[in-house]
Amino acid sequence: MPPRPKIFVSPQLVRGILLSSFVFCAPPLAAQEPLQLQRDYPGSAPFVCPAPSATPLEVSPQELAQAAQTATEADNAFILGDYERAEELLARASELDPTRGDVAYSHARVLETLGRIQASMLEYCRAIDLGVDDASLQDAQTRLDALDEELRASISPAARERFADGLAQANTGLYQESVDAFTDALQEYPDWPEALFNRAVVLERMGLTQESLVDYRRYLELRPDEVNPQVAEVAQRIGMLEGIESVPTPSPGNTLALGMLFPGMGQYYSGRGISGSVFLGAAATAFTVGLGYKKVTVRCLSDVTGNADCPPGDIVDETSERPLLGPALGLVAAVTVAGAIEGWIRAKRARQEQERNASPETGLGFSGPSVNLSGETLDFSFFSLRFR
Repeated sequence: MPPRPKIFVSPQLVRGILLSSFVFCAPPLAAQEPLQLQRDYPGSAPFVCPAPSATPLEVSPQELAQAAQTATEADNAFILGDYERAEELLARASELDPTRGDVAYSHARVLETLGRIQASMLEYCRAIDLGVDDASLQDAQTRLDALDEELRASISPAARERFADGLAQANTGLYQESVDAFTDALQEYPDWPEALFNRAVVLERMGLTQESLVDYRRYLELRPDEVNPQVAEVAQRIGMLEGIESVPTPSPGNTLALGMLFPGMGQYYSGRGISGSVFLGAAATAFTVGLGYKKVTVRCLSDVTGNADCPPGDIVDETSERPLLGPALGLVAAVTVAGAIEGWIRAKRARQEQERNASPETGLGFSGPSVNLSGETLDFSFFSLRFR
């Protein structure tokens, strides 16, 4: 019998579209609500693997074969020392077949080699959850313990103590003492994102807006590869504070860079939250549709009419594909680039407008004959020239 194509629309697709619609239509984050202090940081407590994820969906034979081939290519890339390529391939193999513990273990090893410690720890946890051979299981647990200790050792006890002091003093309203404590912690560990974020929050509460902006911007610089609600919230906060204080308009270069990093972030950074939500919602909707729309083609021995399914015993083979995923990713990229460029243009225009308003007018002024009488003095002039 000829192949019978069937289209599956997963429940995740429906939920994703609804969520994307909410993001698309929702107003920007409540800028007036105070940001909450970050109390946890890597190594702040003994590491515990997160709860196992839900049972993976059924994997088609085609996806199993593609995952195996991709994992083999990743092994070759790792042997050749191309760790970035190996990481990309292993991430793809895990996406195709999320049930393989050996792929998760290999992915964790590559992430560790690349210095992405927290991500590698989560992959080791996933490998243990999925099940690997005894040697790999023992090695994964050993590496988890070692990486946890490495994270804890990266921040000195003195810095940890001052970080805790800063939290306690902020809770009791001792803001200046809290700023001093976070500053001491940063002297011990200058690139500590959580300490920078907390100091920025406390400075903002003290009304020291421009000082807090310096820390918020530095916080974003330390999180260049992370896309999470906290980073987006900080980007929007920067735009809001810049508008309140009438400080120089957002940098066009920063607006473009943030917009290329994540859809709509350039708009959030420049204080245009509604526009940011529009670009973010459009990109999220496109990605969700592309990922959730799945076409499965079944070759069946028996003659099945209508929309009836092929009996399991008569299935010769089946293949699945996501025909909209490629165009969807292209659309996401287009929306991201368009949003970044739109934000850059708006920021550049705002900067130029501010510079024109701040600069005195230049040019040549001319006035004709005039007579001025002041008391007993009479002033007469034929004309005057003024250079401005």
